[in-house]
Amino acid sequence: MATSNAMQNNYSPQPNKELVQIHCYIVSHNQMQAELLKLYLAPKLNVTCSCHKHLSQQIIEEKNGQPCIYLLDCLKMPPEDVEAILKSQQSLQGAQHAMIALFNINRGDMPSSLVRQYKIRGLFYLDDNHETLLHGIREIISGRLWLSRKVLSSCILMNDGSHMPTSAPSKDSNSLTPREKEILKRIVTGDSNKDIAEHLKISQHTVKTHLYNIFKKIDVPNRIQGALWASEHLIDQSV
Repeated sequence: MATSNAMQNNYSPQPNKELVQIHCYIVSHNQMQAELLKLYLAPKLNVTCSCHKHLSQQIIEEKNGQPCIYLLDCLKMPPEDVEAILKSQQSLQGAQHAMIALFNINRGDMPSSLVRQYKIRGLFYLDDNHETLLHGIREIISGRLWLSRKVLSSCILMNDGSHMPTSAPSKDSNSLTPREKEILKRIVTGDSNKDIAEHLKISQHTVKTHLYNIFKKIDVPNRIQGALWASEHLIDQSV
């Protein structure tokens, strides 16, 4: 994680009043890195931050229901060790206020089953820069997910009866046309705009127009939230 470059970044967004009550726990054995992240993230996101070497029951209960994001450093940690940490804190999984994100992970190392089971909101990789980290955490705090299309699709297609968290409101799917429903379902499986265009024999511009209308109808801001909405409302329907 490029923490040294992060301190030189001059980008300074306007404070978001909606994020004031959020607290960010940075859990890492590398305290220097954690302190640098704290100094960087706190003013950028307008949140309070604290650094900890371990994820403990004490810090989980500390805020008494206040919305919190837990950033867990997974550097050199195999998935089974990450799972052991999360499994040891059962109360964190059931806490409605808790948002969990993992950082310093290798691409492909974190199984989708683990992401889904422990309701991981975001994954940040070793080659992500500080701007990606900042943008991703802002998305998570806003109630969205920061997961790759591949991970998200794998999570959605796992039929174990559980659900990934989503802030997308429940809208009636009857407002969608059969073509719009088909496009949404193809997003769930990870198709790109080009894939969808080739399958439906339409232009990519037409696909973009369909997506704009779809997202407006179901009131979601982006492709990820659209896929989550579709997984909950369309996955068992025939087009």
